[in-house]
Amino acid sequence: MEKGARIRVQDYKGRALSRRVWSAAGSRILACTEEAFRRALKTGEEPACVEFAPGDVLANGPVLHPGPRGPKLAKPAVGSPETKVG
Repeated sequence: MEKGARIRVQDYKGRALSRRVWSAAGSRILACTEEAFRRALKTGEEPACVEFAPGDVLANGPVLHPGPRGPKLAKPAVGSPETKVG
């Protein structure tokens, strides 16, 4: 993933969030909000980022999360594209 790429991630409550990649290396992705990303580009300062595991980056559907009893299907956030009908 390249710096500035727009991604959707899943937070610890299972909500889908839109974020911008600040850096990605190995098994960690640092991402920030659009506002923080633009401010960082303008000021040259590091944005406040949150680290996400690659498994928390959403594709077009829900993500599987490993658990103590095997993979668990993550529930899409209410109002997310995965829960909207028609």
